[in-house]
Amino acid sequence: MPDCKQHSVYVNICCLTICFLFIHSSLSVGDLCLSKFDYDGLWYKATIVDTHGDEFLEVMYDDYGEATHAVERENVIPLTASIGE
Repeated sequence: MPDCKQHSVYVNICCLTICFLFIHSSLSVGDLCLSKFDYDGLWYKATIVDTHGDEFLEVMYDDYGEATHAVERENVIPLTASIGE
């Protein structure tokens, strides 16, 4: 896989850790989010398409077709319009 990072969103992880304590319970199907991709460890824009109990969410990465991926809730954060623009 080529080293292509043009679609990723660079976010200072220190700013995100404060949010992790209260946001996971608010995530639901249809929400836009940032999701950490296991292959490269980068965060990408995604949409939550399903839930799998309290630990996993099914996401579809917005810039990479219709394939979905199961992701641990701790690796998904809500995406507000101001971050995504």
